Amino acid sequence: MLAAFAATTRHIRLTTAVVVLSTVGPVRLTRQFGTLDQIAHGRAEITVGRGVFGMPRQVYDPWIAKGLLVGSPQQVIDGIMAHREVLGADRFVGQLDPGLPEDLADGSLELCLTEVLPVIETETRAPRDRETETES
Repeated sequence: MLAAFAATTRHIRLTTAVVVLSTVGPVRLTRQFGTLDQIAHGRAEITVGRGVFGMPRQVYDPWIAKGLLVGSPQQVIDGIMAHREVLGADRFVGQLDPGLPEDLADGSLELCLTEVLPVIETETRAPRDRETETES
């Protein structure tokens, strides 16, 4: 998913959620991340952890749901921009539920790539980047 975002954007920094080191091979992870960072022209960041998380699933799911950005593309855009304005956040975690049917997951990814990310990239670009682009 991050590779698709990297290939379709130029300014958005890309990062992973926590990659649990005990569940992936370090060589494979390094190769995959290196490839992603090349596609992203240095905009990719990785977050690694050892996998200790003391919150039970029945507590975690409702807790995380409060902060989810879901809905129409415009609702997701509005949510991201509100988080950015209120919290000064410049990173957001995108996640597709692995239990989604493939057609729904593909449709969600397509909406994100074609409708959400282009707006977020334009709106979050530094003013000097916008001026340079309009002059070209």
